[in-house]
Amino acid sequence: MFLNNGPSGFECPPFDAYGSSCVWHKEAYNFMHNNHLVFKPWSTSHLKILLRASNQNIYNIIFSILSCKNGKIQHATGPNNTFIKIRNETTDNLLQIPLQSSFNNDSNELINNFLRENRISTYLFVDITFGK
Repeated sequence: MFLNNGPSGFECPPFDAYGSSCVWHKEAYNFMHNNHLVFKPWSTSHLKILLRASNQNIYNIIFSILSCKNGKIQHATGPNNTFIKIRNETTDNLLQIPLQSSFNNDSNELINNFLRENRISTYLFVDITFGK
């Protein structure tokens, strides 16, 4: 997601009128490699080109994920469904992500350790399962 510091409606389009211009990771990754921008700062003109080709806003991104049009469903595993496992397609490393759990009193500590070890500053867990 790219947040625009300009006033509401600044250069709209290609920037989202309300400030959250989003691009799917795969599209941004391909653009970065195709334009030799790996480990280089992007200019506003680079961003405008990418946004003209594939601009979304945060609402569209979240709606696409929640309606299963994009992304993958990740199933919880482990004792009492306390984590999910995701395989990095590039490195083939397996990442075990702890989930908030009412069954596991240590879940907060597991989450804090995971964040520290992976240098992640923010964690958000949202349970959108339907009643069982």
